[in-house]
Amino acid sequence: MLSSRLWPALGGLALLLLGGTASAADCEGPPECCVTRVDQAASPLPTRVRLGLRVMRIEKIVEQDGNYSGELTLTHKWPAGGLRPSPQPRNAVDVVTSLDETHLRDGHCYRERRLVGTFQTWFRLRRFPFDRHSLRLNLEDRQYTPEQLRYEPELWPNTISVDALRELTAWTIPAAPHIEEIKVSTFAFPAEAPHPQLILVHIPVVRHSWFYMTRFFVPLLLLVAIAYSIFWVKPDDLGSSSAIGITCMLSIIAFQLSQADTLPRVPYLTIADRIYTICYILIAVALACAVLEAHWARSGQERRAESVDRIGRKLFPLVFVVACLASTLWGWYAKSDQDADVFVPAAPDAPAGER
Repeated sequence: MLSSRLWPALGGLALLLLGGTASAADCEGPPECCVTRVDQAASPLPTRVRLGLRVMRIEKIVEQDGNYSGELTLTHKWPAGGLRPSPQPRNAVDVVTSLDETHLRDGHCYRERRLVGTFQTWFRLRRFPFDRHSLRLNLEDRQYTPEQLRYEPELWPNTISVDALRELTAWTIPAAPHIEEIKVSTFAFPAEAPHPQLILVHIPVVRHSWFYMTRFFVPLLLLVAIAYSIFWVKPDDLGSSSAIGITCMLSIIAFQLSQADTLPRVPYLTIADRIYTICYILIAVALACAVLEAHWARSGQERRAESVDRIGRKLFPLVFVVACLASTLWGWYAKSDQDADVFVPAAPDAPAGER
């Protein structure tokens, strides 16, 4: 009888002990580095936290899906006895923590977290293929207010692994990551609840535009030069002129389609789109001139047809160069604000009785 009562009691005690162990295991480190309650903090508030970042590797950047994949090491430094920071990546998708270690040295706590996975970001492609972007790591601290825990505005340590520079083939990282902004979120639920802190970390990247210059724009220039030869064909030879123009048009369409498969369906024209559009228009104009010349040649107006050729030989290259330069500058400077293409709907009214 005693044993039948003793074993359930021992089992319950074991569960309590295991439960307490599991709770303590949430923070693997010295006790001075595991303070999570304001009333238990031994150092003055607010706790000053220095974040650091090491870019270990960036596997790929996918503009179509609006994300990048890689491995980032996030470091935290704060005084022993202060509140333990634990900002979480807000824009993470399928991210796992492969390393999480905390150490105490010389009166300071050091925590190292290694994040591996995919992170959402957004790309503004008006200047494609001469564009630069920021890969974003948006950290959110929902536990402490700025009066309790405050993040320093500079990253340190702040390094980039050589492997990250080697493996990122289509892009380059021109500068070290930095904290773009530290702010308080505009949303909290309920509204009077403390608003989370946001630390917005940016990793700058620049596209290798020479790839597109050699693979797309140089062949595109050659196709336009071939289409320019329409003005050197005899006016009555419509078959040769139309064959040249149609072949060039179809080739440019194929080039643009192969490039468009790598970009999202944005509602605006990129610099590349503008140049393609100019090529379409000029080749179409050259074809229209060839048809008009053939009509005049068959109507006995050879001199009139030849005058079109002479004008086209002078204007075609000039119009192409001027239009490309003007279009590129327009695309470069038009709507330079990062949110210029964002549509913000009107805020809805709160239901009756709600605020």
